[in-house]
Amino acid sequence: MNPQAARIFSLAPAIAGTLAIAASPVGAATLARSESFLEFDKFSHRAISGEVLLNTDSFVVKGDRASEVTAFSDATGLFINDPSSEQYIANFTRNLATGSGRHYFGIGESSAKIIGDFSILDDRPFSFNFNGFLSLETNVDSPRQEAARAGGDLSFFLIDLNDDLVLDRFDLSGYLSSRSDDDFLSFTLTDGVVVDRSENITSLEVNREQAIATLNGSWQRSFDQPTNLRLVELKRTYAEVSVPEPSFCFGLLLFGSWAGLNWKRRSRDRSAEWE
Repeated sequence: MNPQAARIFSLAPAIAGTLAIAASPVGAATLARSESFLEFDKFSHRAISGEVLLNTDSFVVKGDRASEVTAFSDATGLFINDPSSEQYIANFTRNLATGSGRHYFGIGESSAKIIGDFSILDDRPFSFNFNGFLSLETNVDSPRQEAARAGGDLSFFLIDLNDDLVLDRFDLSGYLSSRSDDDFLSFTLTDGVVVDRSENITSLEVNREQAIATLNGSWQRSFDQPTNLRLVELKRTYAEVSVPEPSFCFGLLLFGSWAGLNWKRRSRDRSAEWE
């Protein structure tokens, strides 16, 4: 890893550990957590341009003074293309929502996008390595009253700009919900992407679940003519908690249900398209 990148992203495991500790049953009555990381290195060619886009958002509301709710979201990204150092591209998103009491709603959402353009003018194959993870967790005390959801989706595409053609694509999606049994982790990829992967959904304790997916891979392709190539990486994660009681703002209940269903539909449709 690039030394500058190592300094910046060294905080990620510490923050991930802090969020994991907060996810213990002692921390809050209801908790949702999501984290995602993806990095690219060992490029055969240097990019001619690069861009990093980040977005975070959080929203909380409580219906009485006795209830407590918090939501946190963060996104970090790097595109290092200094000729004096190794080319390195990465981003990291994380979200945490907690709540206790009878009436509350909280959601944290973060997204990141990276665009890198390359001009392949020689006969060397264009190649790079990548690795990353998606981690989700939910925890509730009273599953009949409380709800916790966590979701994530990360993808990257290789686009031939000469012909406006997607050459290869990789997708990883995941979803956890304390109120349903349709949790999932899903990998989809085209033939040109080589990846070692693992995925696991486990029940850590009663009413507490965790989903972790890891990936490590590479991409390589040769071109018989000068080619303008674009690497696009997209990532979105969210964490949501609520007490969906009918007496507490039916509109928020609908919003929370819609957000979760919309996330699942988006992830699954994307996966089905490339399976």
